[in-house]
Amino acid sequence: TVQVQGDGASLPGITVTFTVDGTDGTISPAQAVTGIDGKASAIFKPGTVAGTATITATVLHEELDEPLTKSVGQEIDHAAPYAVSNLQYDSEVTAGDTADIVIRMHDKYGNLVDNRRTAETVTFMVGQIAGGTGATFIGGTDEITVAVDAEGNAAARLQVDTKAGPNIVSVTFPGSIAPRPPLIIVGRENGEPAEIYMSISPK
Repeated sequence: TVQVQGDGASLPGITVTFTVDGTDGTISPAQAVTGIDGKASAIFKPGTVAGTATITATVLHEELDEPLTKSVGQEIDHAAPYAVSNLQYDSEVTAGDTADIVIRMHDKYGNLVDNRRTAETVTFMVGQIAGGTGATFIGGTDEITVAVDAEGNAAARLQVDTKAGPNIVSVTFPGSIAPRPPLIIVGRENGEPAEIYMSISPK
């Protein structure tokens, strides 16, 4: 909505032209006439590309040397999460070490799912190795919910079990992203020597 004024008073009957970058969406009507309150309105329909759309209102009048223009930026957020764009993690680490898991997602138009307006979350849960000391995420829990950041990354750091073996991580995604097979991060017995034991036989 635009309000046109002159000498502090609202001006009715003034034609206002609305424009927007065609790649960012459409606006209708392209022209509107101000009412008794000096206001003219149009409806903006966003496109499929996330970002900032610049909407410009222009007034032409015979008594003006130059057109009056006013622009405003309209943020366009991504749609609902639709698929996983990237999944990174080390499938093998030393037992007792840490492994970073990083996930990025996109909507059905290919836009990155970031925290521009609402930060979607991803939940990670790790199972336990029988007889082990227990694998946990940073913070000491076996389940953690992480929000995406400005770059679209949902990142979790896993402290794998000190007992060698598979650490199985289940991931729950937002939106319409289908469940995926769990991640398997294997802890290997390849750590640096930490202690030495010696015995003599026979004594």
